[in-house]
Amino acid sequence: MSADELKNCNSLVQLRISGGKHKEEIKKSLQAMISLLSDIVRRLELKKKKFKMFKSASTVDSTLTRDLKSFFDHCCQAIHYCGEDSCAIIM
Repeated sequence: MSADELKNCNSLVQLRISGGKHKEEIKKSLQAMISLLSDIVRRLELKKKKFKMFKSASTVDSTLTRDLKSFFDHCCQAIHYCGEDSCAIIM
């Protein structure tokens, strides 16, 4: 992604669209910073226990998304979890 291309973006939406076209290039350019921060975090301790680093999920399975949506639609209402024993959806 060139600097000129970034200068032409006038909004966050345009930046996201432009960035989406260059996903691999962006990942590659951020890899050094990710490694550096990961090394720093792994050296940290809390109550004599070292921190652990995990890679984030890069893709989400569509069936998982559908199952979670059906669970939330059935069992949850704005800040209220149903918790009923008779709930047909078991996670």
